[in-house]
Amino acid sequence: MEILINNLVVLLIYVCAGLLVKALTGSSLAPLAPWGVFIAHMAMSGVEAYRYATQAGVLPCLAYVLPHGILEIPGLMLACAVGSRLSLGRKIFPHLALAITLIVLGAWVEVNVTPFPLTRWI
Repeated sequence: MEILINNLVVLLIYVCAGLLVKALTGSSLAPLAPWGVFIAHMAMSGVEAYRYATQAGVLPCLAYVLPHGILEIPGLMLACAVGSRLSLGRKIFPHLALAITLIVLGAWVEVNVTPFPLTRWI
């Protein structure tokens, strides 16, 4: 449950980033704010993945990241699109519903599938 809540908080941050920038600055660049947060988040995740891969190897790193990352990263990208659309005053429902679904499925995979690859696949 902790992983799901964390992932949904990240989704909320992405969705609200554009609104926050628009409310604070009124900038026409507000739709880019969620993508800036996403790029920073992925860069930090990439650094951590690199550190783990240099210590444990590339295959164990991929075994831990890919199963849930395949669902979570597109879900987070959709959350960025929702944040951009929201800051422009556009409809968000179908995109937001799909983003939440991908994040929930990704969290389930992270809890139930990701811990097992090393003992079963390698």
